Amino acid sequence: MNEQMGISVAADRPGQPGPPPHEDMVWIPGRTFLMGSDHHYPEEGPTRTVTVSGFWMVTSTCHIGLRCVVNVSPDQ
Repeated sequence: MNEQMGISVAADRPGQPGPPPHEDMVWIPGRTFLMGSDHHYPEEGPTRTVTVSGFWMVTSTCHIGLRCVVNVSPDQ
């Protein structure tokens, strides 16, 4: 459980943590990347290194027309 965010997140390990919790979900692996920009709008800076944990994403469209992201722990 990610106490700061108050949500459950998938395990911080490479690869899919098991079968999808729902049939219309796909695993998005975690990674580290550079986020932000030092050359555009001030609110985009500074460029910094960010690490995102892997997570499950719903592949169907939500009722508001956006993609849904669902964080689940591997034991759910």
